[in-house]
Amino acid sequence: MHVKKVDIILSGSINAIIGPVGTFKRMLGDRKYFENRGYDISVYTSESIIHGAYRVAPTIEHVQADAAETTSLVWRVRHAIGTFIRNKARTNKWFAIFMIERSKRNVRKLIKYYVQHDQNTDVVQCHSDLEMYYYLKLRNNSHAITNMFLHTDGYPFKMLLMYHPCLEGTKYFKKYEENFNWTVANVDNIEFIAKIGQENFLKHFPCRNKDNTGVILNGINDLTDEQIGEVELYKSQTYDFKYRLCCTGTINNRKGHRFIIEALHRLPIELLNLIHVDFLGEGAERPVLENLVRKYGITNNVTFHGVVANVDVYKYLAQNNIYILMSKNEGLPISIIEAMRASMMVISTKISGIPELVREGYNGFLMNPDTDELVECLMKLPETDIEEMGKNSRFRFENEFTFARMEREFCDMYDNFYRKQRQ
Repeated sequence: MHVKKVDIILSGSINAIIGPVGTFKRMLGDRKYFENRGYDISVYTSESIIHGAYRVAPTIEHVQADAAETTSLVWRVRHAIGTFIRNKARTNKWFAIFMIERSKRNVRKLIKYYVQHDQNTDVVQCHSDLEMYYYLKLRNNSHAITNMFLHTDGYPFKMLLMYHPCLEGTKYFKKYEENFNWTVANVDNIEFIAKIGQENFLKHFPCRNKDNTGVILNGINDLTDEQIGEVELYKSQTYDFKYRLCCTGTINNRKGHRFIIEALHRLPIELLNLIHVDFLGEGAERPVLENLVRKYGITNNVTFHGVVANVDVYKYLAQNNIYILMSKNEGLPISIIEAMRASMMVISTKISGIPELVREGYNGFLMNPDTDELVECLMKLPETDIEEMGKNSRFRFENEFTFARMEREFCDMYDNFYRKQRQ
């Protein structure tokens, strides 16, 4: 059997906490499955310029050490500068352009490195439009099949303008839009991580052939027997709060953390005294939210844990019984799938691909990104069977969102590329 070479490109770090990186690590960790299906997987990230392509996943120790660096003075200074720039980039177009151009420069650097080392690749798979744009522009007579994943709800620039609203209508944004449209016209296949993403995209690009698009829902591995033992130990403990909420991810305006804090502030004291929220992650909005928590006098109800290594997130989920994510824009959040794996009821928003994960009244509650609606939802907690909804979440994870299903669909997708070539 001829083994075909698949190169996956994602700018950024192999130790980043974003969802796609976890998928690649799982693919590298189960490369035997892909080889048996006829595919040799390599992953290229920004570190590849120094270390080369990843053919095995980095060690857990490496990931934990990377998270530990966030306690250093150098990291705190860099984080403060980055927070200032990201906040300014919402209202000042020059700061916004600086951030985007810095990102584009890093992507170009990675793609140039990759093109120089590309050897008879069969499939090149990029996970952002910028990576695919530069690959299509810089590739050297490569006949590789090009596949672009879009981790959005299908509206091309919605997330970009959420971070940089000051760019809307500018010449810079119009040029960015032109480049995106050119990429869409020239890439062989486009995949989405949520059904709504494909649906919205095809409405926006009616000329794009639906047969050259697809959907692969996110999936993750189950916990190991050892981890399950730890989880059972955590769940057997007694906690001070009856309703223990957990929210993971970058702390920024898009993720909607502020809705949670505002809702807590408006709850009657007898219910508030039963609720605690753990926030895992860092971001530009954290200092603002911490000040708000102090102002509202709810420091006993909220804990900011900062960066937590991906390999340790399950421990925090095990100590809580409700997962909450009030995002304004998403693709198909891995964080909710992790919560479903942990048998947690989910409170979230009815935007993007989230309704594909959470069924109203079955394994959670859905609402608009709105403080009033969240207050109303939290008021229903005393009459909600949280444990039953958690069991329903677990059932859906086992039947619909495992990595075994996801990797099978990845290989089916690659098979389909070659089936089309032969037609």
